[in-house]
Amino acid sequence: MEFDEIGLRHVKLEMKYTFETSFGAISERNLLVLEARKGDQWFYGETSPLQDPVYNHESTFTAKEVISRYVVEALKNCSSIEDYHERVSDIKGHNLAKASGDQLLYHKKSVEEGRPISELIGGTQDYAECGIVLGVTDKNEIVSKVQEYVDAGYKRLKMKIKPGKDIEHVRKVRENFPDLEIMADANSAYTLDDVEHLKKLDQFDLSMIEQPLGDNDIVNHGTLNEKIETPICLDESIHSAEDVKRAARIGAAEIINLKPQRVSGLYESEKLNQICRENGMEMWIGSLVESGLGQSLLVIASSLSEVNFPGDIASSDKYYENDIIDPEIEVKDGRVKVPERPGFVGEVDREILKEKTVERREF
Repeated sequence: MEFDEIGLRHVKLEMKYTFETSFGAISERNLLVLEARKGDQWFYGETSPLQDPVYNHESTFTAKEVISRYVVEALKNCSSIEDYHERVSDIKGHNLAKASGDQLLYHKKSVEEGRPISELIGGTQDYAECGIVLGVTDKNEIVSKVQEYVDAGYKRLKMKIKPGKDIEHVRKVRENFPDLEIMADANSAYTLDDVEHLKKLDQFDLSMIEQPLGDNDIVNHGTLNEKIETPICLDESIHSAEDVKRAARIGAAEIINLKPQRVSGLYESEKLNQICRENGMEMWIGSLVESGLGQSLLVIASSLSEVNFPGDIASSDKYYENDIIDPEIEVKDGRVKVPERPGFVGEVDREILKEKTVERREF
C-alpha cells in the first residue's frame, strides 16, 4: 500500500471513574492509534490492550513494539487486506497489535470504494443492540448503578464477578430487576474446583456466564458445561475461527464473545461468524473499553448475522469527558445505528487526538 505518511500515537484518555474487573482496576486508558495519510485523507486503526499484560499477554508496550517492527512493514508492503493478514500470520499471537492494521485497511477500502465497512464484511443488521458493563461494585451501590443504566435504555447488563463478589452481588441485582437480561463475566477467575459454587448461579436465570475458567482453556469448559445449567460463553480463549471449531467439537460453549481486536480484526471476525452459523452457535460483541474509534468497530461488527445478544457498546460519555471522534458514540433507546456511509460512526477529531497523544512515532 502506498501512503505519504504513517504514524503511531500513544493516546491517554482519563476515565470518569475507576473500572474494576477480576484482574484489576483502571482509571485511565492507554490506547494506540495507527494512522496513515494518503493525500489529504487520513486512515486509522486502534489497538486497545491494557497497560499491563493481565487480560492477555499483550500490553501497551508490547503492542507498540509489534506495530512498529512488524505491522507497519506489512501495511507498507501488502496489496490487500487478505495479503496483509498473510504477511502478519508468521507473528505468533499479538492479535490486538495486528488488528490496528486490519482496521486501518478496512477504513481505507471503505473510503476509496465509497462503501460502508459493514457491507465489506457481509453485515446484514442495521443496528447494534447495546448492553452495559458493570465493573465489580460495592454491594451497597449496585442497585443504584444498575437503575441508572436501565433508565438510560440499556437492554442487557453484564456484571463483572470474582470470588467473594459474585453470588450475593448477582442475587441483589436479580431481586431488584427480575426482568432484566443479566449475564456474568468471570474473566477466568475460577477453576473446576469451583463447580459447586458456580452451580449457585443457575438460580438467577442468567443469559450466560462468560469465561469462568482459564484464559486459554477450551477443554475444561467442555467439562464445566456438562455440570451447570447456565450457558457458557467463551471470550479470552477464542483467538481465531479455528478456536471456535474446537469449542463446537467438544461442546465447550453455546455462545462466543467476539472482540474484533482479540481475533486480529474484522477479516477474521467474518470467518468466526461463518463458523458460528455452521455450528448453531450465537455471538455477541464484547469491548476492551476502546475509544470511539475502536468502538466503531464494535458497532460495525454487530451487523454480522450471528450476533444475537446486545453487545458491550456504551455511549462515549459513559467512560470519557472527551472522545477522539465526532460525533461521539451515542446510545439511543438501547441501540446505535450501524454506519451507512464509508468509515466509522464519527470522524476522528485530529485536534483532540493530538491533545491526548503522549508519544508519536513516525515511519
